[in-house]
Amino acid sequence: MPETDEPSNINRERKRLTGVTARKGHAGVAGGTVAMVASLFFVGMGVFITLIGLGVVHVKPSSIHAPMWVISLVGLIFFMAGAGVFTGGLKALRTAGKLKQRAALHPNEPWMADHLWDPEGTTSNAGREVFSALLVTLFIAVFLTPFNYIFVLGDAPFFAKAIIGFFDLFLVGMVGMTVYRFMRWQKYGQTRLVFTGFPFFLGQTLDVNFISPRGIGSYTKLKFELRCIEVEKQVSGSGKNRSTSYIPYRIYQDLYEIDQPGELGPTANPVAPASDVTQGVPITFLLPSDGRATNLSVDEPTYWELLIHADTPGVDFEATYLLPVYKPV
Repeated sequence: MPETDEPSNINRERKRLTGVTARKGHAGVAGGTVAMVASLFFVGMGVFITLIGLGVVHVKPSSIHAPMWVISLVGLIFFMAGAGVFTGGLKALRTAGKLKQRAALHPNEPWMADHLWDPEGTTSNAGREVFSALLVTLFIAVFLTPFNYIFVLGDAPFFAKAIIGFFDLFLVGMVGMTVYRFMRWQKYGQTRLVFTGFPFFLGQTLDVNFISPRGIGSYTKLKFELRCIEVEKQVSGSGKNRSTSYIPYRIYQDLYEIDQPGELGPTANPVAPASDVTQGVPITFLLPSDGRATNLSVDEPTYWELLIHADTPGVDFEATYLLPVYKPV
């Protein structure tokens, strides 16, 4: 290993993160519009197929090869997929409009047009993560129901039943993950990072206060990880087999760990303003002067996060917070 003046807790090796969902950049007006228009096809097909299953739209009996309730579920799958895409497109349009307004009001502050930041701080998405996981689990359950009826309960080859069985196991894992996230949310509630300044500039210190109204309680190990992530868009296959994935890579890490037992009790209210942080847990990191600035307005974004993890009895605490780190202007 070459010699370096950097502390041993800093790691600049580019590493692919597994088990981490990459944050996507803002779709903008064009992306939001395309998503909303494309979603109408799935919504329309979903309504049409569901009406067939309910007997409202009549078709030739010879064209029906499954129970009507299965057909209704297939229609529901199309409708749920279309509704999800439509909602995402609508959100993208609203975000683009708000960012445009901020850019006009703050022409010399480019970070205001990059993301809908709250200058006071950022809140954990524990409740939203539970809700999102529940929606995905319900969608997969509905999606697999007709396949289980046709292939598993019906007369189908063994390999077809095995494939469906594999996806059923995946569904069981999703249920377990959703339950675990719900238990974590119930145990720790909503937590928050209060910014002592906004934004944070490369080459300067990052000072925040961790707010946890319910506290973390007793822990055997406590970890604070500051990391910079860049997202790489990877396209595989061609034609109908073409698929696109977004892979997160960690390009900078500053890790601080407490390897001895301790206890962290309740702190201030999660909606406390930046001027009222006396009860919070102060966290300080030195940002590298040659680091990458946050850029969330592109298809392959770069961003900074603070991950806090505590090993506790029962359900561990873990939360990730998005940070406004930019270059000085």
